[in-house]
Amino acid sequence: MNIQTRAAKTARYSVTGIIAGGLVASAIFFAGCSQTPILATIEGEEALKAASVVGHVYSLFVAAPADGTTKNVYLTNGYVFTRAAGSGSWTKIDMPSGTRCSFLATDKLDGTGSLYGFFVTTADWTVFDSVRKYDGTAWTTVTGLSSVSSIGSGNGIIYAFADDGTHAVDTTSAERTYNAYVTTAASATLGATPAFNPTALATGISTPVSTSGRAGSLARETLVSFPYPPYTACNRCTDAPSFKGSSR
Repeated sequence: MNIQTRAAKTARYSVTGIIAGGLVASAIFFAGCSQTPILATIEGEEALKAASVVGHVYSLFVAAPADGTTKNVYLTNGYVFTRAAGSGSWTKIDMPSGTRCSFLATDKLDGTGSLYGFFVTTADWTVFDSVRKYDGTAWTTVTGLSSVSSIGSGNGIIYAFADDGTHAVDTTSAERTYNAYVTTAASATLGATPAFNPTALATGISTPVSTSGRAGSLARETLVSFPYPPYTACNRCTDAPSFKGSSR
């Protein structure tokens, strides 16, 4: 064999060895992807599921309205939904006919309280209908007040804020003032008929129109104007109670 032939064979074997070595290295690299912490995490991510609740979520609470022990998650986006023990799918709860729910509240802050809803009615959902207590099956009207602007959670009670009527309802540039009320202590008892104490706990609480504010140092509850319309779409993973909505 002459020198030229031997050199050609050697070159051919070298190229073949390089290609083979490259293929082996590639196989090792891709086989090792799952062993790399970051890549393994990416591979294990769960795909987003289709949204089970759409719209702006105005309230989200943990409560145990049925027995004071079994804690479920509740939210409102105009309708009321629940998620048993914080897992599984969201289920819509029946509401009073012809109403929408703009706020939820609870009378215990440890998740064992009853659930209350603030309901509005008419075509544009701006007229107060009622505040109602939910017992896990049905809604019972909280008596004692004829008009309420918002509700808030408390410990053994819930708060109600009512426009005191000193400003025109359609005035958007002036500050409105509110009176604060609370439910009677017995209202927090399971099975009790709920009622607001008709004597105001505080009067003349001010908050600017169309902004979120604080009702003084009394209850430290957020008093906000209900945003309309309540049905802009959002997407979320049904395995987590987090929401993303578009602003109106």
